[in-house]
Amino acid sequence: MSANLRVVLALVVIAIGAACGRATNTAALPSTVAPATAFRMPATTPLRCARQHGTKKYAQLDVTLKTHESDFCVPAFHGYGGTIEYPAVERSAKVVLRSAITNLYDDP
Repeated sequence: MSANLRVVLALVVIAIGAACGRATNTAALPSTVAPATAFRMPATTPLRCARQHGTKKYAQLDVTLKTHESDFCVPAFHGYGGTIEYPAVERSAKVVLRSAITNLYDDP
């Protein structure tokens, strides 16, 4: 066996051993690790959309989709909102955007 082949095999064995050592590391996590939460509030509050209105349960905005690429404002409610870009549509259409934190209509 050549010296180069021995060096390569030795490096492969070391790499496998190191990888296995990391995979079976059973060190406990520090107690300062906070549990992950599924729901976090954004760092900043979005601005309200022009012509936005709503109630205690939702915020609403009437929008007309344009035939070319554009964007629309998502009604701000309980700290969520913003803008969404959309591609061109064949025909202009009016839609009602409603933001809520509960399932208002029992949709899946």
